[in-house]
Amino acid sequence: MKVLVAYASTHGSTAEIASRIADTLGSTELTVDLRHMTDVLDVTGYDAAVIGSAVYFGRWLPVAEQFAAQWSGSLRHLPVWMFSSGPVAAGDLKGIDPAAVDELVHATGALEHVVFAGRLAGDTLTWREREAITTPSAQAGDFRAWTEIEHWAQRIGRRLFSATAQPAQARGRARLHAVPSADVGPLTDDERHLLVGAVQLAPSFGNAQPWRVSLQRDGSVEIRGDHASGQPVTRPLDRNVLVGCGAAI
Repeated sequence: MKVLVAYASTHGSTAEIASRIADTLGSTELTVDLRHMTDVLDVTGYDAAVIGSAVYFGRWLPVAEQFAAQWSGSLRHLPVWMFSSGPVAAGDLKGIDPAAVDELVHATGALEHVVFAGRLAGDTLTWREREAITTPSAQAGDFRAWTEIEHWAQRIGRRLFSATAQPAQARGRARLHAVPSADVGPLTDDERHLLVGAVQLAPSFGNAQPWRVSLQRDGSVEIRGDHASGQPVTRPLDRNVLVGCGAAI
């Protein structure tokens, strides 16, 4: 599977985030093509795409918005993930315009959009970029959370790799008997691993994947809720765990 990682960057911070995402995806068996958006001549040769841009004055860079509009027809036929980079801390920079994000998601059919903290280097900012800072005491520095970025890329890699791990014939057979029964017998190892891969593609709130999967000796696949992934403030009573497990099953 060939994955495009395309980015738009002004001062290099977003380019480095895209490079880390590409390196993380490339550590699997995925083939990754890292390109600045202006260097992408066609997207039809890819099986998936991760696209991202620096954010200024609430929006993606113009070249990134143009990229999304130009290739929207092709991107909507691919699994697409989006990321934005720019805010260095809560309240330091003007936030991303929700309407602008909605436009991008609609244009590309993106499965997910995430925002990563960026880097603020005061000596490289233009006067107009300095006006974007809403907190006068905002300090320059590198606020990028590399572990968070890598974990996000790893989740994408698992979803893409599991989607192509087994042939279509095996996928169809596994759907017929997800658990062993007297009629069909126990699942094969290939079928059980296929099911685990399918579970990783299930939707969940915030893509938290609040479940744990284990392969049982009797040939079955067991799914349990991971309550450590609960969101007690925004979704009390572990509703996200319940809904996520239901989707996984």
